Amino acid sequence: MNINYHISPYPALHENMVAKIYEASSPLAEVQSFIIVEKNSSGVPTVGAGHQVVNSVAFNGVDKVTHIVRLYTASGTLLHWYDVQPTVDTVALFDPIYFQVGDGGTNTPAAGQNQLINPAFIGSVAADLSIYQEGFAFLIPGVDYNLTYNTVLLTSTFFDNGQRWRIFKKPVVLTTPVNDSVVGKGFGGFVNVVADISFDVTHLRKLIRLSGTGNYSFNNSLILPIGYNHHFTHFGTEGTTPRINFFNASLNWGASSKSFLYMTFGSTACFTWDGTQWNCTMNSIKDSTVVAPVSGNIIANGETYVGDVSATGRDTLITVTHGLGIGYAYRVFGNLKGTIPSLLNDNNVTWTAYDYQANSFKVALQEFASGVQNITFEWFLMKK
Repeated sequence: MNINYHISPYPALHENMVAKIYEASSPLAEVQSFIIVEKNSSGVPTVGAGHQVVNSVAFNGVDKVTHIVRLYTASGTLLHWYDVQPTVDTVALFDPIYFQVGDGGTNTPAAGQNQLINPAFIGSVAADLSIYQEGFAFLIPGVDYNLTYNTVLLTSTFFDNGQRWRIFKKPVVLTTPVNDSVVGKGFGGFVNVVADISFDVTHLRKLIRLSGTGNYSFNNSLILPIGYNHHFTHFGTEGTTPRINFFNASLNWGASSKSFLYMTFGSTACFTWDGTQWNCTMNSIKDSTVVAPVSGNIIANGETYVGDVSATGRDTLITVTHGLGIGYAYRVFGNLKGTIPSLLNDNNVTWTAYDYQANSFKVALQEFASGVQNITFEWFLMKK
């Protein structure tokens, strides 16, 4: 379904506007948005000119469900909102047209006239318009006014100086739309992840291509539309394992849940948000979070900087976070790596590993002779 939104001039509004669309089932989860910049009477973007001309935006390829269209100022004030019912065609929405006789607007009639000319009327009939004179009443089509092409002709009154008028135009369903939806396509575009990046509404319906040099995150307090598939692939740099972070809510994973997953080279995955948690709808990830390795296999390795160890008789405690989501028993093996300037002090240290968790373990270090160390703890994990 496509939605064309026609926005009436706002000459007195001296800031940009933002048109946004939401699914009615998730009225806070933005699906698409467009920024409408200020334009002068010639349609040229001009800061401080207000909105002198009609603007049109197109929300293309949205799902065939009821949608909500909202128009905001750039500073966040809600100007208008509409419900749009699902249809296989294109729906055209029109902002109310309002003016005050004498305001100098491009399409505002002069006092004493009975004609109102506006290109927005083209293609409509009188019954498509609801014309309201503030402080008076709605005019009756065919009795109080007629419509010919782009001109409303008042038959029972005139436009007087200072009068305020509002004209509402019914939504129109076009039966021969140009449909730019993703129906029949694998994806509606692509997002190449070459550095750490977070979800943006423009990523919906697109394939997220991880290159191995950046992680992808669904951040805390994120409001998402329900039911969209988020597709990921990693065919970037071999040997790398970029991460997908589910920070806003956990990923349902068997009897437990996960806050992230690593993507190994050559893997693909798809995740869907149900309003409460994430669900995996397709997965070919091959890492230790999916299949437990054979006993004795090396799971991972790394190093954690310690620096100086506390004074004799006291412990320095560190937490090593490996982030593998390990769901089985494992062993920790390690080495204390010293530096050349402090080698004589670096060897006066002992250590113990403990508290093995799914994503971390702890190390307690103690020095048995005084001196300043500069130590790095090197470690590797083995399946028990």
